[in-house]
Amino acid sequence: MGLALEKVLPEPDLIFYTTPMPCDSAVALFDVLADMKRVPTYIANYEYRHHPKSVKNLTREFAELIEFLEKVTGNRLDTDRLKETIEISRQANNAMIEIHQLRKKVPCPLRTRDAFNSFGMRIAGDGMQDSLNFFRTQLKEVKDRVARGVGVLPEEKYRLVANGAYPFFAMDIVDWFQEEFGAIFVADFFNLTAWHELEKIEDPLEFMAQKSLYFFGLETLYGPTENTIDRVAEEIGSYQVDGSVYFTHFGCKQACGLQKIYRDKILERLGLPTVVIDMDISDPKIVSVDQMKNRIREYMSVLDGMKVRH
Repeated sequence: MGLALEKVLPEPDLIFYTTPMPCDSAVALFDVLADMKRVPTYIANYEYRHHPKSVKNLTREFAELIEFLEKVTGNRLDTDRLKETIEISRQANNAMIEIHQLRKKVPCPLRTRDAFNSFGMRIAGDGMQDSLNFFRTQLKEVKDRVARGVGVLPEEKYRLVANGAYPFFAMDIVDWFQEEFGAIFVADFFNLTAWHELEKIEDPLEFMAQKSLYFFGLETLYGPTENTIDRVAEEIGSYQVDGSVYFTHFGCKQACGLQKIYRDKILERLGLPTVVIDMDISDPKIVSVDQMKNRIREYMSVLDGMKVRH
């Protein structure tokens, strides 16, 4: 909001946003921004979960969005280009899924930081040829490592699953896990429940609706969690993990609300304790790196004790 008031953000010609969405505060932000800037605004209503009715409704929303954009901009939709972009998106999506399934291999063939990059690439580069090239290249590299039995770590002592958002101001903390404990994250929430393999669909708007409603753990974030939490636990179990780390960003009500339900389910289904790391994704004044590391050291000592007992 401050960036908009200081005119650091580019002045918009129009505003498009969705509601509901995982970040409630973002919905409120765009509502205020639209009122402040007084430009044409379109709000798309997403439903809470994937369902045939939801797909139908969102397909209609996209059709109305196209009408809105054509009216405001004076341009016409290039349907052929839209289909081409969607096919690029579909292929990139499916390559990414294959990459993250290969993280199940022992030893894990993909660095934690490189694995998380998938999330950013899908958000910022969806439908771009460069994004597809990235995933194809990464898939080739990961397949080669699997074929040669080569992992990221010389000795893979611990396989971990991460939930919540990493502390973006200190992403080297995931490298520290590898260097300090021989521990690697082989699965993470954003890429574990994020995507489903997408088939070709003739109607590009229906494809967009299907894909949007599969967006990263939408049903898990919105609940009710009994619809998804067992599926999440089952999938985590297939990665042969030794421990679970939950990064809880104070600004995310969904992540904070889900943490106990998730922790209890992982303990019940897999016998794994979960450490909750309180933090802010961008502000080290809330919880410092040293504070996070101390909490992690305590947890890793617990995992050490569990290995000794077994």
